[in-house]
Amino acid sequence: MTKNYFLSSLFFLCTGISAFAQDTLWTRIAQPDSLQVNGVGFSANGTQIVSGTNCHPAHLRLWQTTTGSLMWDYEVPSSLMCLMGVGISANSNYIATIEEFGNIIIFDNTQFPPDSLTTITTGTTYAFSLAFSPNSMKIAAGGSAGKLKTYHTATGAIDLNVTAHTGYVFDVAYSPDGTKIATCAGDNKVKVWDTLGNLLHTFTNHTDDVLGVEFTPDNARLVSCSKDNTVKVFDVVNYTFLQSIAPSGSDVNAIAISPDGSYLATGSSDARVRLFNLNTYQLIQQLPYSSGNVLSLAWSPQGGKVVSGTGTGKVVLYDVSLIADVAVPQIRSFTVYPNPFAGLFQVITGNYEVSRITLSDATGRVVYENNTVYAANSVIDIAEQQISSGLYFLTLTTGSGERIVQRIIRQ
Repeated sequence: MTKNYFLSSLFFLCTGISAFAQDTLWTRIAQPDSLQVNGVGFSANGTQIVSGTNCHPAHLRLWQTTTGSLMWDYEVPSSLMCLMGVGISANSNYIATIEEFGNIIIFDNTQFPPDSLTTITTGTTYAFSLAFSPNSMKIAAGGSAGKLKTYHTATGAIDLNVTAHTGYVFDVAYSPDGTKIATCAGDNKVKVWDTLGNLLHTFTNHTDDVLGVEFTPDNARLVSCSKDNTVKVFDVVNYTFLQSIAPSGSDVNAIAISPDGSYLATGSSDARVRLFNLNTYQLIQQLPYSSGNVLSLAWSPQGGKVVSGTGTGKVVLYDVSLIADVAVPQIRSFTVYPNPFAGLFQVITGNYEVSRITLSDATGRVVYENNTVYAANSVIDIAEQQISSGLYFLTLTTGSGERIVQRIIRQ
């Protein structure tokens, strides 16, 4: 039993939408026997794509994005089953995959070919998804018995064990700022948690299994997809329901959000990838037919490409660079020195007039706040001796109300 065994094979043909002529850059075989591709993902620099497939045998493969060349092929041992989720850490040091019966295999990606580093046994009967935290230090996993578990990437030690749902947890996702985890499940619910395992909110807008969740890059919205043929969009600042989207008359198996947060890609059981404007919620493009149900999706961090995994064992890469506004998002940042810090650090505001500064821990708790107004290019000394070692998020609110976040580390 895997997540995609629950997916139906309804096909619905929808034609006539052709706002931009998008291209299929390449199609590759991810599984020699054409077994389905349950997971795909990009490296942070967009140069590599990882895919994971059904069994037997299951294959974990690494592709060169530009050419589609097969860089690495890991055939899963016969003692293990289908690969249900894959990922490359944000620092590119790790590749991970979660196997059907609850084993997470982590590979050292600092060498080539990647070398198996550790295997984590989650203890769930079935497993369906994994996600790296934004700082690459943890891995979240979803499985049977409604379980959400997180582990330390480097050691495999368990960090969190939560009974999150009454059904199988089909997908997990970290918020980009690392303060929240979203889960979705076979109980038709979407839930948001802090990183200590405290439930923040439950959304009950779906009417069938919820198969995918993803936060927008600004941490403000959460998007989910379901076997009820819809995508739902939620506000995760005020925890309100915003919009329902119905891409077609078939299961929506996968979603991916552009790095600027403007666009949404959906993958359905009608073998179609569709692109929506995530501000107007309007359909703007149907990509060429894939060779099977679209079961997994990822959007390149550089913005110009979308990759899908199909029910017929193929990885398909699309060029979406012709869509208006899909581009590398403008990098907005300020300078923190030193980082890591040991109690005292400086913030150089750059081109921003700043009206508020906050320092939050990994759970979202504010440990420092400064509401002084600073002019552009100010140098601000911050002495915070009382906080413990670990990851923090420094947020500058500009005079125009824009929030700019950087991760910093207390030694």
